[in-house]
Amino acid sequence: EEQKQHQEEATAAAHAAALEATYEANEAQLRQMEATSQARLRQSQKEIADLEHKLDLFRQENVQMRRSLDEAIRRLQTTQEDVVDRSLMKNILLDWLTSTKKEKKKGVLQVMSSLLHFTDAEKESVHLDDDAEGGSLRKMVQSVAAPLPPAKSDMEHLQGDNVREKRVNFFTG
Repeated sequence: EEQKQHQEEATAAAHAAALEATYEANEAQLRQMEATSQARLRQSQKEIADLEHKLDLFRQENVQMRRSLDEAIRRLQTTQEDVVDRSLMKNILLDWLTSTKKEKKKGVLQVMSSLLHFTDAEKESVHLDDDAEGGSLRKMVQSVAAPLPPAKSDMEHLQGDNVREKRVNFFTG
């Protein structure tokens, strides 16, 4: 009986030692897992901080690009009045050169003078006001008539993505 009790005590001690060893092994494994997860957490936080920094840089770059674009659009709009489409001018010039009728040539020349903003002196130099009745009558009407009201279309807010579309919308609208 003593031997059986001694054997049970030895078994209980062995179980307690095995349980303690398992507990310590589990504690060590838990510490290792915590350390690994903490390292991963720090790495993730660092990546998030890097991404947030990049996002801030992209936002700043976007703001700068928008300012540059707005400035380019503003410059384009201020110089847009002086822009005449080459193909339009080419077609008008070809009409004028190939026309054999005097009245058609004069009409084409009037369109060109309008597009190119001829002064009165320039119009006279190309004989657009040499028509005795029309020129005199026009001058008389201009001297007694009230000035024309402002244009209905607002040049700053014409629809279109480019000069050609805006010009078409101006003439059709």
